[in-house]
Amino acid sequence: MPTMGNLTLKNAAAANVTATALSPSAGDKVSARWRIEDANPPFARALLDCVASPSADGKIRSVRGTFKMPYVYTDSTTGLKESDVYVQGSFSFSVPQSIPTATTDDASAYFGSFLQDTLVQSVLKSQIAPT
Repeated sequence: MPTMGNLTLKNAAAANVTATALSPSAGDKVSARWRIEDANPPFARALLDCVASPSADGKIRSVRGTFKMPYVYTDSTTGLKESDVYVQGSFSFSVPQSIPTATTDDASAYFGSFLQDTLVQSVLKSQIAPT
């Protein structure tokens, strides 16, 4: 079982950014949560969640993750920081429990590296699939 800790992420300049552990999961169906601590007020910081759960019959375990990053701007009238739109992302990863660990280890590595691949990053940045 993984132990809760901070995440090391990369920003657009490839610099490390820490997502600070806010709360660990208390077990199945309870999210673990992280927040990117930056100069924005807490309401306007990026949040990441991850939750794991078994299927009703226990034959499949699934992991779901979400990412939500507010766009923050300063209101020209009030001078206050505002946020009313977000960049959001999510993933779902399901593993039948009958599959050998070596296979699920490879699948986990492939899926994780798929999201980090240069082409997939380009698709995320442009919001256009490869043609």
